[in-house]
Amino acid sequence: MSIRKRSSWSVVLVGIMVATSPIISQELPEGEGKDLVAGVCSRCHGLGNVTNSRFTKEEWRNVVIDMDVPLSDAELDTLAEYLGKNFGPESSSKNAENTINVNKASAKELESNLGFSADEAGGIIAYREQHGNFKEWEDLKKVPGLSAEKIEKIKGRLSF
Repeated sequence: MSIRKRSSWSVVLVGIMVATSPIISQELPEGEGKDLVAGVCSRCHGLGNVTNSRFTKEEWRNVVIDMDVPLSDAELDTLAEYLGKNFGPESSSKNAENTINVNKASAKELESNLGFSADEAGGIIAYREQHGNFKEWEDLKKVPGLSAEKIEKIKGRLSF
């Protein structure tokens, strides 16, 4: 597909997605690229998957390329810049106020704030009810069906 045709499709795609996801857009930090994230990333993944990941700008660029999202080079650069700045490794300290207490959170809160699926969140609640409160992030590795890699990515956002 030519760059021109690819760019035309990405403009249409982004426009449709932005128009249909105003609430998601409002939850993201301000900046150039916010609308791209709201329109492109959150349509398939949910906001938690984006906001909980901690990748560098280059890693974000590679993630988007691997997903074969139809973006122009300029849009890809804007998206990677925005994500790296707001959801990069060094941004985790900015999100300290957004920690979630896994011993008190509902399944819905675990889904929306930490990016867990409904099954994963339900598994955390069930495990907590059966075994008592979690004491540290590594305790979550005992929950059947939870990926250790996923838990490691969000461990800075967890409180107990």
